Amino acid sequence: MPQGKTGVTVGSAGRRLLGDGAVYTDYDGVRTLLGATLGGGTWDPGRELSASEIDGVLGDVKGFVGRDRVTPTLKVTLLELTVENFLRAIAGADSTPGTARVHVSAEYVGVGTGGQTIYPLDNANVLSGTLELYGDVGAGPVLLSEGAAADYTVVYATGVVTFNAAPPAATAGTSRSGLNPVIDMTAHAADINGIVAVDGGAPTAIVYDWTGCTTGALTATQIQTAIQALGGDFATVTCAYVGAPPNDYYLITSGSTGLASQFVCSDGAPNNAHDHLELGLTNGGTELLGEAAMDLTADYSYDAGGVVTHDVITGGPIEDADFLTDVAWVGTFRDSAEDGVIIVKNVLCRDLGALTFGGKEVGLEVTFQGHFDEATPQTEPWEIRRPRP
Repeated sequence: MPQGKTGVTVGSAGRRLLGDGAVYTDYDGVRTLLGATLGGGTWDPGRELSASEIDGVLGDVKGFVGRDRVTPTLKVTLLELTVENFLRAIAGADSTPGTARVHVSAEYVGVGTGGQTIYPLDNANVLSGTLELYGDVGAGPVLLSEGAAADYTVVYATGVVTFNAAPPAATAGTSRSGLNPVIDMTAHAADINGIVAVDGGAPTAIVYDWTGCTTGALTATQIQTAIQALGGDFATVTCAYVGAPPNDYYLITSGSTGLASQFVCSDGAPNNAHDHLELGLTNGGTELLGEAAMDLTADYSYDAGGVVTHDVITGGPIEDADFLTDVAWVGTFRDSAEDGVIIVKNVLCRDLGALTFGGKEVGLEVTFQGHFDEATPQTEPWEIRRPRP
């Protein structure tokens, strides 16, 4: 019996794409599996082409064909009817955990200290996933991250927050000399004058006594003694000699902490000492303001009347936040160790199938549609990633 021609080659079997696969959101970011699906899925690039009708030509002409519309879709049936899947499938939807929910928008948790890492919230029965902690630092609150490898962990059943590292404590303002300052000030015994200010106070004349100050440590002790003798806020200022030549320096520290804490050095007259000590900005020194402690505030919801038994899902207006970065179908090619991926981008569920009851299983049939990005309006919102053999 004669053999017919065939397109089968040695590699044909390995180039097949298996029909079953998994569906993810945010495939290139924080990848999230949508869970089990029913009946595979359908992908359609949604490309509608048309050609200009030219007089005297019986058909379409090369070069006159263009795209009218591109609406890529990925259609799947979700078997796992989680709250998250309902929210993805119903654009603009929101969920609340029943009617017992009470929201706390700005609970003061505490001020960071060097050893404090555990903070109990005021309310027990904190609803899982609702806690947001903010550290008030710099110009405004900063959202902290939950997780074993992030800023903190929380036990929702008890409302106890444990920080992986203690939140920053308040620091003091400092005046640091330049490197390799004079340490034997007996060689400059006549240069005893300077000007200092602490915590935003008035500049104040200071007089040093360099008798016996032959080392960095002895000189630092005299600097501290002379400053503290000025009294008031100066009384708690300290000075230390740090390191060894040529990388040594003097460090003067205010006795207060926080944003108002500072120490400033400037030159005195007639016999200035600060140029030898390299104290003050004009002499190569560095002066830093203190920093505030991290004030912690909490935003969360808790159950005031017992265990909440249902999440209530309701519809609402469609906003930018309802768009998913991408939805990807991931399948297997026989000839590659890597998966094949089909991605629809800038996704919103535009077609939600009806829930049909009465069978053994109820699936949520959804059609995820891609949308053009306003930043790249000529780039079609879909992508195929075919792995190399």
